[in-house]
Amino acid sequence: MLSPTRAAHPDFSRKFMPKKVIIAVDDEPDIRHLVRFCLENSGEFEVLEARNGEEAIALAAAHRPALIVMDVRMPGIGGIEACRRLKANPITASVPVIFLSAWHNEVQTALEAGGAAFLLKPFSPRELIVTVRRCLGRTLSRIHRSGAMYERTDNPAPR
Repeated sequence: MLSPTRAAHPDFSRKFMPKKVIIAVDDEPDIRHLVRFCLENSGEFEVLEARNGEEAIALAAAHRPALIVMDVRMPGIGGIEACRRLKANPITASVPVIFLSAWHNEVQTALEAGGAAFLLKPFSPRELIVTVRRCLGRTLSRIHRSGAMYERTDNPAPR
């Protein structure tokens, strides 16, 4: 039998709570691996990988992830079009999408397509984890800028 103090310890819940599934989407393997490494090492997430928008859409429909971290510019279906398609599908419409890009001029388009947040590359591992946690646990009412992170704040994250 566990004592209440032990059960409330953060390491206890990380080890025994089911991990949330996140899809990392980028045509650059190094970025996918960085996202996977950062999120899985937090102990809270299981990360699946996709190389482009087509793969992301298929994985999202099959696995119903808690969240998607997606590059904007990729061959084939890019991140913005993939997000529009995800939001148009009732099965995946509620999945928050965090966009990654080296181009800050894509922020508005990405958020208008349904993105929950936008991180500029290069991003820090801490910034990624904080943004993921924030997108999974909040509903806000306006768009704001905080450093290199942009958030769509009228998009609830029900998962």
